[in-house]
Amino acid sequence: MYGNKILIYAFTLRRDVASALLLKRYLENRGAQVVLVTGYNIEFYAKYWRPDAIIINTISKIDYIKQICQRAKIILWPGEGSEDDLSSNARMLSKRKGQFDQLDLILAWGQHDLDLFRKYFKTGLEKIQVCGNP
Repeated sequence: MYGNKILIYAFTLRRDVASALLLKRYLENRGAQVVLVTGYNIEFYAKYWRPDAIIINTISKIDYIKQICQRAKIILWPGEGSEDDLSSNARMLSKRKGQFDQLDLILAWGQHDLDLFRKYFKTGLEKIQVCGNP
């Protein structure tokens, strides 16, 4: 990870910023260059800073990020987890063609989320890691 450039997208101020700042500090202590971005500046940093990885917390940004920064790895770090089946990221990704394949890593909140991904996807499950609630 030494020297990697990483963007962390904090979508919701009150929910996401505290955990994003902790993750930023953790990654910086391991040698990464990290910038915390919002909806206002994510495009600028994704295009011109050329990050190695972009950590997002909403699936609505997957296509957009891949379009403006094709070389970056996309990591999904959900802002909410342990949701019911109907509103789960696993179910929503199963209905959005190709978005699951564009993700390089998915950080799931727990076993329930992992089980939902297993329900909707038969391949690509190795990219899912259970990390717990941020």
